[in-house]
Amino acid sequence: MGRLLLLGMIAGLIAGLLAFGVARVWGEPPVAAAIAIEEAQAAAEHVDDVAVGTEQPAAHTHGGEDELVSRPTQAGIGLFTGMIVFATALGGVFALVYAWAHGRLSDLSPLATAGAIAVLGYVSVTLVPGLKYAANPPAVGSPETIGMRTGLYFLMLAISIAGMV
Repeated sequence: MGRLLLLGMIAGLIAGLLAFGVARVWGEPPVAAAIAIEEAQAAAEHVDDVAVGTEQPAAHTHGGEDELVSRPTQAGIGLFTGMIVFATALGGVFALVYAWAHGRLSDLSPLATAGAIAVLGYVSVTLVPGLKYAANPPAVGSPETIGMRTGLYFLMLAISIAGMV
């Protein structure tokens, strides 16, 4: 089982490297554009408020908070680290589930067993919770309900996984 776990983690590592490349090339430019639009809107609202003489804090403000992690760090080493760690762990978990399921659940071939686990995992962890609680950008939704919405999402995730098992 140790060799299978290692192979699963190596497969996850390779998938994480590929996912990082995709996210860096195709994911980061739209994020940077959205941030630029948000900053331009905030600057325009500030100029309008000053011109009218009703300068007030913008609706979307971070209250002068210091930036904990710079955007280039988030888009570079942060994205790389997150993708690699998550994908490697997911590869390991997949290998452990495969080791348990192969030969126990049915007479499926090794490839069919792996495919069935992948499909069931996708449906229970991504598709079902995503249909009920679709992902929203951070600025969407009421800040007062974020804790409740997060709790409901994880409850839906737990119900979905339990239903799959």
